[in-house]
Amino acid sequence: MMAYSFQAVVQNEIKNFLKNNSITGNISDEEILNHILEGSIYYEFPIEGKRLILFRFYSPVSMREEVFMGSVLLNSFLSRNILLAGKENDLGPISMVANDIENFYYLWFTDKTIEKLKEAYLSTLENNLEDLYFSDRNEEKGIYGEFKKLLEFHKNNIEAFPIFAIPRIYVNKLGTIARQHLRKRIEEFDFQSNPTKITANMSFFLSKDGSEFQGPYFLMARAVSSYKNETGLDEKELKQALNLDSVYDTSNKKGLKTFAEDIKDSMSKEKYSPDKLKRFFIKTLDAYEKLASTDPDEWNMKYAKEKALSLNPQETVRELLNRTQMGLIIFNDKRESDCKTFCRCCGANGARLTENHIIMGEDVGKFHNQIVNKDVKNEIKICIKCCIQSYLITKLVGNTAGSLAFVPQQGSMIFHYGRHDDNEVKTIADSLKKSLSLIKQQKEARFSLAKINSDMKDLLKKLESASEKKRHELQMQKTELEGLAEEKTRLSEIITNNLRKLLNNRIDPVLDPAIDILSESDIDIDAAENYVFSIGLGDYRLMLFILPEFKNTVNKKSHNYIQERFNNSRITVLTLLAFLRKLCGCDGPYYYMTLPSLDQANFSTDTFYVRDEKYSADEVINYYEAFAGFSQKVVRWNEDKRFIKKMMLSERMVDEPMITLSEVMRHSKVLSSESEDKYNVIFDGINRQPNLMEYFNLFLKCKEYQKINQGR
Repeated sequence: MMAYSFQAVVQNEIKNFLKNNSITGNISDEEILNHILEGSIYYEFPIEGKRLILFRFYSPVSMREEVFMGSVLLNSFLSRNILLAGKENDLGPISMVANDIENFYYLWFTDKTIEKLKEAYLSTLENNLEDLYFSDRNEEKGIYGEFKKLLEFHKNNIEAFPIFAIPRIYVNKLGTIARQHLRKRIEEFDFQSNPTKITANMSFFLSKDGSEFQGPYFLMARAVSSYKNETGLDEKELKQALNLDSVYDTSNKKGLKTFAEDIKDSMSKEKYSPDKLKRFFIKTLDAYEKLASTDPDEWNMKYAKEKALSLNPQETVRELLNRTQMGLIIFNDKRESDCKTFCRCCGANGARLTENHIIMGEDVGKFHNQIVNKDVKNEIKICIKCCIQSYLITKLVGNTAGSLAFVPQQGSMIFHYGRHDDNEVKTIADSLKKSLSLIKQQKEARFSLAKINSDMKDLLKKLESASEKKRHELQMQKTELEGLAEEKTRLSEIITNNLRKLLNNRIDPVLDPAIDILSESDIDIDAAENYVFSIGLGDYRLMLFILPEFKNTVNKKSHNYIQERFNNSRITVLTLLAFLRKLCGCDGPYYYMTLPSLDQANFSTDTFYVRDEKYSADEVINYYEAFAGFSQKVVRWNEDKRFIKKMMLSERMVDEPMITLSEVMRHSKVLSSESEDKYNVIFDGINRQPNLMEYFNLFLKCKEYQKINQGR
């Protein structure tokens, strides 16, 4: 692949804009490029009664992990709406020519002023604000995620939906969309298990007071008693659905409470009739939907509505643009005089909201240094902008409130500059989704085969000492296991071939260590395509990959430890970067735990930037992948904490290649059957003898790598 510079990439974008708009004269692409490299925020070039304007849109990213990803998503929306404002208001051709995650440079050929663009931009943002909240992925508007991901919660004893981020004027639309999703979920669910997601959504979106909001059983009890005249729902029908025989006096609180408790008991112990309960839920939804359309103030999310933002779209847009800059125009550069403190996430905007789980994560309520000995639950600490950024994260990765979804942090994000248009980005996202699905299937097939082989080993031992009567039965079991082993082997081969074909033979699904690493991840396959998207536009653009969560599937409490070990393992990270490079077939730079910036010092092709270090992609593929692949083969499949042990061995191979290789060989039965059996032996595929040639080739790589390092 041919190397090219950051200047060449940006200069090519400038040339294309000048050529496509037939702009000639005393303006050179090199002069415009120099202004960008020097960090100019605004510059005009007069051309025959018009102006070619170069301006920068700057929107600072909050580095706090709770909202960092949301900052990136919001900036995608804000930056792309500048292009839409120019297009929809016929202000002249405008194009983005360079960007990172908080600086966006535009070229604009026009006879208008930047103030006119500002007016059009504010209007466009107000028009598209509703889509930011409720629409699914829309690259043109810079919107990512799926609204249905916000409705995946199954508990209602904590705030389960981030309504605090939504302007109150949109609550009627929110109620309508939520009921549509709820209806679809009821129709598709078989009710063979407790429908916790359905009841949690009902209590949130149909409730009229706090007891219903936190208790779907109170909601159901009142729907057939207190609200019977309005809903038209029959108590007898609900009791038949739940198989309840008792008589309840719902005219008093005690009777209503007893009814609600019996409803809860029937639901939790699954005593109900699935078909009857399903029909009752549909009737309930029909009734509330009709009431919400005729009297929305009383029946459309009456209780939850009070929690929504008391801002109109114009005021909300003003909050989103706080501390941003378009050319020489600074939006809202005034410190709020009426706030007592500033947001603990961004530190720039006035805090206007209290913390809660769905906005700020599971650790809300634990003390922080700045608020020791204060009431942490009711103190206002979050700004509106950070609240909305958190909403965008939940919309992207999902909501499982009560067991909160994995929030992407910097340690799970990879940025990449590359030659990809929107269609190619979609193709890469689709390939990654299908790859993860096949990798998951491959892992399941391998574990099944390993279990069969283990059972076969135990069976053969029993056969050696079995009586004649027992031998026949064991022989039949042996034949059955052999058939299962053959079936699983064939399935594994099919999956491997499909994976190889999908990856265009650029990645070996058997030998590439990244495949093994990804098999340890935890990801919602159906949402995987949401984890790849572009930031900015142009032939050469910035992309973002969100890595799946790495955790111990046996001990869930240790998943943070697993993720942290991954974040700190450079060889594991570099191996994944190499995998993504092969997947997209691009030689552009990749960034992990470091932010891409409009700086030539931070941009080299065929390079991986990890924290403060830069690594050659060729060196990673040649040496690091070999070390990681070796660790994958020699660490036992049944080892406790195998994933961590592979990472640790790989790191030792990088630090002390010759010593580590020697240690592994001495502690495995490679040269002698009497050696310690700590590591697997790598066998050849024919004679099942130790593959000494593979060990020797790795020895040569270790020697070569050690020599390279000594020369540095």
